[in-house]
Amino acid sequence: MCRLGVQLQQVILNLIRNAVEATSSVPESSRVLTLKTEIEDAQHIQITVGESGPGIDPKDIERIFERLFTTKAHGMGTIRQSPPCKRGPELICSV
Repeated sequence: MCRLGVQLQQVILNLIRNAVEATSSVPESSRVLTLKTEIEDAQHIQITVGESGPGIDPKDIERIFERLFTTKAHGMGTIRQSPPCKRGPELICSV
């Protein structure tokens, strides 16, 4: 697997772990985790991770992709040493 593939795999696994953690405050019978993939065109795919957790606090929306920002008591935030490629993946947050 190429470097970008490994990095993309790490991002997806982290999103899934965060989604599972986010649903821990929801009753077990109401927990939902969805993972959806779509082919956009010959060079683009869309991967969507969704969950039934409480959501992102509106005051944090503008900061969630800032380097080292976290809402977790013991979290590290995002540490990005270098972009995976010149035109790397785009992360979009929607609530």
